[in-house]
Amino acid sequence: MPTGAMPTSAVPTSAIAFRAQPRSMILAPGDSASGIVQVWYRGGFMSTEAAVSVPGLPDGITATVSPNPLSHQGMADITLRADEGVRPGVYRVHLRVVADQVVRSRFIDLTVTTEPDWTFVVRPARQTVAMGTATYRVSLAGINGSHDPVRVTVTGAPIGVGASISPGSLTSNGDATLKVTAGPSAPAGRYELTVSDVARTHFARTILVVGGGGSSWRVREIGSTDARNNTVLVGPGRDDGVDRVYAGTVTTGRIYEFSREGNSWGDPVDIGGSVSGAEIHNMGMGPGRGDGRIRIYACSRDGNLYEVTYTDPGWTTEMVGRNNGGDCTHAVVGDARNDGRDRLYATRGDEVWEYTWRRAAKRWRAVRVGRVSMGIAHGLALGPGRGGQRDRLYVASTGSGSWEATYEGGDWRMHRMGDTGDVRNISFGTGRDDGVVRVYAGTLQGIREFTWRNGNWRERSIETATGIIHTYVLPGRNDGVDRLYGAGGNGRAYEFTWTGSRWASRNLGGASDYLYGFSFGRRPGDSLLRVYGASFDESVYEFEWG
Repeated sequence: MPTGAMPTSAVPTSAIAFRAQPRSMILAPGDSASGIVQVWYRGGFMSTEAAVSVPGLPDGITATVSPNPLSHQGMADITLRADEGVRPGVYRVHLRVVADQVVRSRFIDLTVTTEPDWTFVVRPARQTVAMGTATYRVSLAGINGSHDPVRVTVTGAPIGVGASISPGSLTSNGDATLKVTAGPSAPAGRYELTVSDVARTHFARTILVVGGGGSSWRVREIGSTDARNNTVLVGPGRDDGVDRVYAGTVTTGRIYEFSREGNSWGDPVDIGGSVSGAEIHNMGMGPGRGDGRIRIYACSRDGNLYEVTYTDPGWTTEMVGRNNGGDCTHAVVGDARNDGRDRLYATRGDEVWEYTWRRAAKRWRAVRVGRVSMGIAHGLALGPGRGGQRDRLYVASTGSGSWEATYEGGDWRMHRMGDTGDVRNISFGTGRDDGVVRVYAGTLQGIREFTWRNGNWRERSIETATGIIHTYVLPGRNDGVDRLYGAGGNGRAYEFTWTGSRWASRNLGGASDYLYGFSFGRRPGDSLLRVYGASFDESVYEFEWG
C-alpha cells in the first residue's frame, strides 16, 4: 500500500480528481439522502489518504462521510440530513477533499421540500470496460409520499456502446439495472451517462470509461469478496494441479479462493487469513518447505507471515518465523541459493528474511538476508534478473530504491541497483521480447527498467500516464511475444509493447478503484494466459485478449 507521495510543491491541483454523485439531492425536512464521493489520482500522484470535509453547512443541515479519510483513493458514502425545522429551499453544499495539502472542491445542490417528489441515484459512480458489459444500479426514492410510477431513460452512450434500463418504469424505493455493453467499434474515452425521467425533470449521472485497450481486450468481473482487495494470486493452491484464483482483503484480512465451475466462476470461499483481521498485503505460492508440496504464503500488516495449507477437506493456517514488529509485505518461494532447494523468502519491515524448513526438527530456520537503508522492504521477486541460470532476490523499498540480494561464499549480500526513492514492487523478464532479461520496478511515477551490462545496472524510465504498482512480463496475448503489464494506481491495467525504438502503451480498462492486486495465470483445462487484478472496489477482474 502506498506509504508516501510526491512532494507537494510539485503536485498540481489537477493531480486529484474529485467527484460527487448525484450533483443534486432532494429530501423532506426530517429526512436524509445519500450519494457517493469519489476521489482518484492522476499523473502518477499518490497519497496515503484523502480526507473529505463538508464546511459551512447551513443551520439544520448535517453531513456524514464514511469511510473518511479514504485510504489512498476510492469511494465513500455521503449522507445529508435536514432537521424537522429546516425551511424549504435550495441549499449549496460545499464538499472539500485534501490529500497531501492538495485541495479540491465540489458542490451539491440540496433541495428541501414539503411537496411530493422523488430522486434518482446511480451506483457505482464510475466503471471501465475495454469490450464487454458493465452494470449499474438505478434507484428511485420517493419523497413526501410520492408513489407514482416513473418511466426511466438513459442518454450519453457513444456509438458502439449499447445502454438499456430494465425495468423501464420505477416506483418509490424501487431499483432497476442499467446495462452498458461496449462492442468492437466502441471508441475509447470517458463518457457521462445521464439517467432521467422521460420528461427530463430529474437527473442522475454516472461515468463510463471505454478503455483504450480497444476491441481486443475483454475485462470481466469474476466475483467479489465484499471487502477491499489488496492482492491476487493464481495457481494450484490446493496442490492438486488445478489453478484457482486467490484474493486477499484489506479491511477484513481474509483470503478467498475462486474456482472455475463449468463456464463460470463460483462464489468465493474463505480459506483463512490474519488472526487479527489485519490486511493481507501480498501473497506467494510454492513448495516453501522444500518438499514439493504447494502452499500459500500470506503476508499481513499485523507483521505475521502465514502458511496456508489445504488438507482434504479443509484449510489450516500456521505462522512462519518471528514477528519483528514491522509489516510483512511480500513472500516468494524458490531456489535463491542455487543449491537445488526451494526456500521461503519474505519482506518484514525494513528486512528480508529466508526460511528453511527443517524436517527433523519440524520448525523453520530463519536467516536474515539483509536490510534496506531507508523505508521498508515492500516488494520481492526471485529469479535470474541478470539473465543466465543464476537466481537472485530483487527487493523494492519505499525509501531507497531497488536492491539485489545474492547468496555467495556462504552468506547473503544485498546491493543497491542505483536508483532511489519509493519503489512499489519489482519483477523481471524479457520485456522487450529480445531475449534479454531485465528487471522492472513499479513506482509512483512510472516504471524503471534495469539492464545488467558490463558489470553494472543501467536504468531507463518507461513513461506512463499513471503510477504503476505492479509489473509483470508475459506473453499476455498468447502470441508468443513477451510484453510488459502493469497495474495502475488509478484502477486500470496497462500493456507496454517495445516497438524497437519506443514503448507503446495500451489501457486495458479495469476497476473503479485502486488496483493493487495483480497476477496472471491459466484457467483449469485452458491453455490461454490471462491477467488478473484485485481492487479496492471489492471485485476481482480477469483480462483476456481475444
